[in-house]
Amino acid sequence: MGRRVIPLKHGKGFSVHRALTSGYERDKVGVVKSMEEALPILTDYYEKNWPQWKRTREGQFARDAGYTLYTAYIKWSFYGVFTVKRQEDRQWVATRCTDALLHDGREATFPSAESSAACG
Repeated sequence: MGRRVIPLKHGKGFSVHRALTSGYERDKVGVVKSMEEALPILTDYYEKNWPQWKRTREGQFARDAGYTLYTAYIKWSFYGVFTVKRQEDRQWVATRCTDALLHDGREATFPSAESSAACG
């Protein structure tokens, strides 16, 4: 999802859209008269609206346990989509996009969501 500047239908200006949004969020930041005004609008927006963690409920299917729901925390950041979730052993893991956060070549685990979220 990239930043976009789209000409308005009536031809007098542009709508400016942000990147890093989930499918449920609006991405329009503002309207400008020229392309040169778009970057300052986006910079100001991102300085005032830094990406935040959002709590969500997710589901997964495991052969032995069936379908289970779990709590996950997601942040759409400048470096990708980060997810933090708790495993069955009550340890927390973090991923960026679909890649697990690793420590010494193995999936890193954390004792709390806060400690794993500090990595993203």
